[in-house]
Amino acid sequence: MRALNLLFAEGPAAGGSPESVALLADALRVRGHTVTQVGGWPWTGSERGWIGPEWWWRGAWSLLGRGADLIHAHDRRWAIPALLAARMARIPAVLTLRDVGLLCPIATCYLHEGPERPADCGQRRLYSRCAPWFGQTYHAPKGYRWRLAVRYALLRLEQRAVARFDQVIYPSLGLASHYRRVLPGAGPTVIPSPVRPVAPHRCLHGWPPFVLFVGKPSLGKGYRDFEDAARLLRWQGVEAEFVHVGPKPDPATDDDPVEHVGFHDRLGVEAWLCRAEIVVVPSRIPDALPRVALEAMAHGRFLVVSDRGGLPECVKPGATGFVVPAGQPQKLAEAIGNALADLDRRRTGEEWARRLAKDRYAPEKIAEAHERMYEGLVH
Repeated sequence: MRALNLLFAEGPAAGGSPESVALLADALRVRGHTVTQVGGWPWTGSERGWIGPEWWWRGAWSLLGRGADLIHAHDRRWAIPALLAARMARIPAVLTLRDVGLLCPIATCYLHEGPERPADCGQRRLYSRCAPWFGQTYHAPKGYRWRLAVRYALLRLEQRAVARFDQVIYPSLGLASHYRRVLPGAGPTVIPSPVRPVAPHRCLHGWPPFVLFVGKPSLGKGYRDFEDAARLLRWQGVEAEFVHVGPKPDPATDDDPVEHVGFHDRLGVEAWLCRAEIVVVPSRIPDALPRVALEAMAHGRFLVVSDRGGLPECVKPGATGFVVPAGQPQKLAEAIGNALADLDRRRTGEEWARRLAKDRYAPEKIAEAHERMYEGLVH
């Protein structure tokens, strides 16, 4: 395949997506392609509805005049600007969707009503049922309801734009399933995010064993389920340390069983992963393919994950981890307790997990999959 000039449009998303995009871009450069990464626009208020025509045109113009053979948007908020720029430049456009943000601006239904989007999801439900709960829980400022309503209306335009992309990619089948009703068409293209391999000697073990949660202590990420599970295990006399890497929850509980070590950069998180025996990812929202789960696999860590989104795809059940129902702390505690009690399973699972990470998520393999897809679009 000839070397391509690829233009990546990426947003300042929190979490692991910037690392995923950077790994993909570096792997494509190794394969001889030119990759230009564009981002850094001010996003203040974007989640409250402040994305519209002005941003779309400004974003589109920022992508033009770069001689690209293809534009690949890696953030849902770039959907319309990337499509406009690609059509004006007469080149293919690709979009990777990494969350359910194009279905609803708050998606609170996933927290309380099960794994599927409700059939009555719409503007009326958002305004009368979801928005009041959102405002009370997150102390939203005055006027937040009409801003959510505006944002929901703009989602319809963005969904129409997504349907016109030459290719839409999902990091997992679990995420793709949530878009099938809204974005009908050909079967989903699933290309997972890459993860760096980790040398086995970098992983450490100690006593008592560490059970690790990495991320913001939000309802969607299942932090309270992790905290409740840790409390149940403490009451049962299980000897382990439960550690949280990330912002401290507010408000904190009086009998907090979790040690909070604060926010760490990527290298700091990696150091904690080296010490952990078990990594817990109990998301209630349909996470596409959380980086913490991929990094834990690369380190050979035993995973306990929820059954939402792409998380079950990260685990070989019983061998490299356990999958539990989301939002059930008792089941989560039982799985963590079983993993802590079975040292042989954890040690055997280390090599399985590293092999799984290398076979499925190595950067060169993910880059090769993208390269084949680009080749089918660029003539």
